[in-house]
Amino acid sequence: MRFCLAGALVLSGAVSAHADILVSEGVVRLPSPGAMSAAGYLTLTNTGADDDRLLSVTTDGARRAELHLSHMVDGVMQMTRQDDGIALPAGESVALSQGGLHVMLMGVMGLAEAGNLTLTLTFEHWPAITLDLPVTLP
Repeated sequence: MRFCLAGALVLSGAVSAHADILVSEGVVRLPSPGAMSAAGYLTLTNTGADDDRLLSVTTDGARRAELHLSHMVDGVMQMTRQDDGIALPAGESVALSQGGLHVMLMGVMGLAEAGNLTLTLTFEHWPAITLDLPVTLP
């Protein structure tokens, strides 16, 4: 199922489309009690003929949202901010998932299970996409 509501996309287990970018499988995992950060996961599919790039993510639900990559270094999981964004090759899907690329939400405010968090994704070439991701327990 694809849908677009007045420029804003709502994602609830379905697929949302905007221009040549499809967004699916989106969710925000609640942090453990007392933690001030959370992670957002989703899959971006570039159905167009041209490469694009996810440049940034913003939200009113956290002080800061950044694109990160988790990776092992000498047996220790580390996160690296992706300052150049995330490449979205034409005709391919890129999963932002646990243990890899993801949206890091720092200073989360008022997240509650069974609620939604609105994120705005900014791309190099396509217009921004605003979507609501369901919030779940880890």
